Amino acid sequence: MSSRALRSDQLRTLARFVAVGVLNSAFGYLAFALMLHWLPRPLALLCSHLLGVAFNFHSMAIAVFHDFRYRLLARFVASYALVYAANLGLLESLCRLGKLSDLLGQAVSLPFSALLSFTLLRLFVFVRRPVGAYRPGAGR
Repeated sequence: MSSRALRSDQLRTLARFVAVGVLNSAFGYLAFALMLHWLPRPLALLCSHLLGVAFNFHSMAIAVFHDFRYRLLARFVASYALVYAANLGLLESLCRLGKLSDLLGQAVSLPFSALLSFTLLRLFVFVRRPVGAYRPGAGR
């Protein structure tokens, strides 16, 4: 595969990630906002990430990376644990040091979490397989 075709494929993957990521981020943000009514900020974020893992695994695996295999779930969860930790650190900093509200702090954190998520998913979870190796439904 030529480097130009590879870059084009990577750009398409990134574009799919952004499109699906907007939906996933909206879901996670709304879950976070809802959880804040009952839970402190770190637990609200944890619960929204836990809900997001189930929702996001399917949407990312199928729509973005075209690589739906349940054996990738452990790496996916590990990646989201790192995203959660980074998101929590940034959110706490923004809310405590920056004096932002919980919702505004999370809104500011989202693009950074999304970028980290894409990087981890691309490099650690949905690693490129040789062209032609994708078989829908394989590996379940």
